[in-house]
Amino acid sequence: MANKVFDGNFRQVLPVVWGGSRSQQINASLVSSDIWCHLIKISLTVNMRAHDDPGFIDFLMRIGNGEEATDDTG
Repeated sequence: MANKVFDGNFRQVLPVVWGGSRSQQINASLVSSDIWCHLIKISLTVNMRAHDDPGFIDFLMRIGNGEEATDDTG
């Protein structure tokens, strides 16, 4: 069996399903795929692009966790 590597940030944009509902977009993601349970998942824990800016890292984590306040523009 050949090895495959998938990468991505699952906190980012869902797959595009034109005219689809939010649940259809979620169902189109790799996480909802039948193969998901057969994959070995490795999470990277150090943000190498922002490792010199802990305030920015905290800001990104708050956004990803849905803890950062938003307004009408997002």
